[in-house]
Amino acid sequence: MYLHIGDDRVIPLKEIVAMLHADALEESAGGQAFLTAARRSGRLRLNPGRRASSYVVTGSTVYASPLSTATLRRRAVSLKGQDV
Repeated sequence: MYLHIGDDRVIPLKEIVAMLHADALEESAGGQAFLTAARRSGRLRLNPGRRASSYVVTGSTVYASPLSTATLRRRAVSLKGQDV
């Protein structure tokens, strides 16, 4: 199953490690370091011209998403049919 994370991006649900709130991640020192490391290694995928509301983390990539973590969670739950 695939999760639509906004714009034209879909990610295999089984590859998702975390869905993180953008403000919380961007405001913490650890979160900033995580995003900087992802950017420097070429693993961060941004949405040009759009502010991220959340970040979806897989084993190999960090995706910026315009959708809230609540919306992403709701979509994931509806796909899996259980609590995520």
